[in-house]
Amino acid sequence: MSQESKGAGRPWHKERWVWFLLGVPGTSIVLSLIMLYVAVNGRDTLVEDDYYKAGLAINESLEKDASAVRLNLSARLEVDEHQGLKLYLSGNLPDRPDILVLFFEHPTLSKQDFDIRLIPEGDHYYGLIEQPLKGRRYLTLTAVDSTWRLQTNVEFPIETINFAPKKERFSS
Repeated sequence: MSQESKGAGRPWHKERWVWFLLGVPGTSIVLSLIMLYVAVNGRDTLVEDDYYKAGLAINESLEKDASAVRLNLSARLEVDEHQGLKLYLSGNLPDRPDILVLFFEHPTLSKQDFDIRLIPEGDHYYGLIEQPLKGRRYLTLTAVDSTWRLQTNVEFPIETINFAPKKERFSS
């Protein structure tokens, strides 16, 4: 009996090489469908929809930073174990703001962005975070009228955060 007659009686679906040859393109099709699903349903939140308008807003934002430098503003934020916030603001403000707004921005996930209103309480401002934060956040502190802003970025959990204006931008 020759070698050819031994393999001739087996059905094709029991041959190992047939499944190997069909498996490569089959796996490619499955992975392509997964990538298509992710591309359609996974919106990239880092891309600005109206980039022209965002570009024009940069000059306005820089003016807020320059105003913070002119007013010699700085702030210290203390976070206690119960997620309470105490903010001490110093500088040459003509009037003490009634309310401050503190924006918490996640670097990549816009759904995790939120803001907190800080109200005066004695010599500081007070606010409360609803849930503990973990990971990197960009913080922006501003008055309700948005005439100035202070920014920093931190890695949570943290107890003390210092805000200071970026003076090197306006030294010329």
